[in-house]
Amino acid sequence: MTPRDTPPQLSAARGLYFLALSVACAVSGVFITFSVNHAPTVGLIGLIIAALGSAIARVVAVAAVSDRSTAWRVSHAVALAFSIVTSVLAGGALLTGPTLGLFTLLVATWAGAVAVCDILLSINAPDKVVRRDFRVIALAGVVLAVVEVAVPLSSVYAVGILGAFGVVVSVYAAIAGMTLRFDAVSVPPEGKRTP
Repeated sequence: MTPRDTPPQLSAARGLYFLALSVACAVSGVFITFSVNHAPTVGLIGLIIAALGSAIARVVAVAAVSDRSTAWRVSHAVALAFSIVTSVLAGGALLTGPTLGLFTLLVATWAGAVAVCDILLSINAPDKVVRRDFRVIALAGVVLAVVEVAVPLSSVYAVGILGAFGVVVSVYAAIAGMTLRFDAVSVPPEGKRTP
């Protein structure tokens, strides 16, 4: 199914997911960017914001799309579960004493797991525009996971990279969401685009 063949309501609903994700990532990215220090404590709070916000966006995604496929439901549900578990573990780490190693492990695990779910969503997406958007966001998650695990970083860089991830994904997801929603508005009910 091409973007022109996708029902306008379905494109608008998928756009709503990207907009919700954009808000979550923006809050996390701005919080980390404007924090006075980039200690693991700040990073864990930013991770909780990003993961919980991502979980809310996944709920929006499943609720908003009326003709959701099994792949759509399962991929979002798995990502939702990883996001909630990550938030709980990050909250526990805040209470027991955050360490840089635990922070990087949580970020990498969450980013990697969610990226796999987004790759599966891209494979099963109904049109090439949505496939591309999920792939780009999945790529950002893979890069975040690999950098956090494979590169020896100080807390300033490890936390800062999570903030940068939030800002970049926020901007991209906002553009993707607005594009899908505005494109849906410009398509009349019979499916023909206005000139």
